[in-house]
Amino acid sequence: MYLTFHAEYFHSDGARWDAATIKWGGTRYPNPLEVDPSEIENLYFRMDGHKIFKFGVLSLGESIDELLKRSGLDPGDVDLVIPHQPNLRMLEFAMRRSRIPREKFFIDLKEFGNAASASVAMALADADQAGRLKRGNRVILVGFGAGLSGGRAPARMVRADQCACTFLDLVLR
Repeated sequence: MYLTFHAEYFHSDGARWDAATIKWGGTRYPNPLEVDPSEIENLYFRMDGHKIFKFGVLSLGESIDELLKRSGLDPGDVDLVIPHQPNLRMLEFAMRRSRIPREKFFIDLKEFGNAASASVAMALADADQAGRLKRGNRVILVGFGAGLSGGRAPARMVRADQCACTFLDLVLR
């Protein structure tokens, strides 16, 4: 499988840094043994599930719309959307808000669940194995996650002699 990318859209929302964080650690408190036991919770990962859920749902639809605008495509031009696979509930809400029909989304949660940043590449490989990808298809890859950042890229399936090898090509061989 080979992909060419026609547009991309990446963003990050630093204002919501506290939605998923570890307050202490790293260079601020590199040695957990030096932390006062009454403040040990500051070394634990914390996540505001409501903020993360809302970001994921809104980000998916808004980002797809922005990507369609930048690439000059209409929702009907898209053959398949392969989103990050966080959980089915979040994807259901996001798909309801999208202008792209649900049947054009590839959901692959039953096999692996949320595999973090690898979920888009894994779903892309599974979509290919399931016969959902054909040469010339317009596919939108949508990822979002840690740090409330996200990225999207529409790709077109092409012959090997029509494009340079991309990172996804290397992963999927």
